[in-house]
Parts: sequence; C-alpha cells; structure tokens
Amino acid sequence: MWHLNFAIATGERSLTVRFTVALLFGALAHPATAQIFITAFPGERIEVAGLDGSNHRILLDMDRTFSPADYRPFGVTVSGASLYWTDTKQGAIYTAGLDGSNPRKLVDLEDSFGTDHDAFPFGLAVTDSAL
Repeated sequence: MWHLNFAIATGERSLTVRFTVALLFGALAHPATAQIFITAFPGERIEVAGLDGSNHRILLDMDRTFSPADYRPFGVTVSGASLYWTDTKQGAIYTAGLDGSNPRKLVDLEDSFGTDHDAFPFGLAVTDSAL
C-alpha cells in the first residue's frame, strides 16, 4: 500500500491529508470547493474528501453509475461546477457535477480515432472552450 500525502497551503494555514491506496492514478486538490478528488487502484471509482481529510467517500462508482464493464478512471480535473476524468480502459472522457450528479460520457476517443486505434487518455486539461 502507498500513502498519499497532500500538503496544502491556503495562505493562513497548511495541512497534510493522508489517503492509503495501492496505486494512485490521479489526484486534484480543489481549494475553491475545499475538496480533494482521487482516482486510485484498486477500484473503478472516484473518491472525494474535504481538504482536511474529513467526509472521505466514494463519489462515483463506475459499475453502479454506468453499465458494468472494465473501467479505469485516471486523470481528473475540475472546471467551474463540473468534474472531468479520463478512463484508460474505456478510451473516453467523462463528466459529472462536483457532487457526482449527471454523470455521462463526454467523448469516446476510440470512436473518434476509428476502430484501428486504441486510446489511453492519461490526463486532460479543461478551459472555458476546450478539452
């Protein structure tokens, strides 16, 4: 097991939050919502906690949210009131509200590139007008 330590400085204070995961894929500390989002193995899910480590919970379980399949949430980011993540097993980019509401596949990269190419999106960046 690995221990993930976030050192967060907010100007007035700093703190360390600790998660225990087998293999970390993606992590994002989002001070505007006072939350940390992580994707890790094992698990086909996105977890969230407060910046102080409180209220640690599963935000999205892919098999429960979508049809059962082989998912691997990897890169994660936030823009506005939306969470975005890549999935390396599905070759796609997904989105949901910061509370996990309205989850959906946004882009199927394997369909975009054609059937002769596999897509393994490891990360993403979001601006007001582009992924």
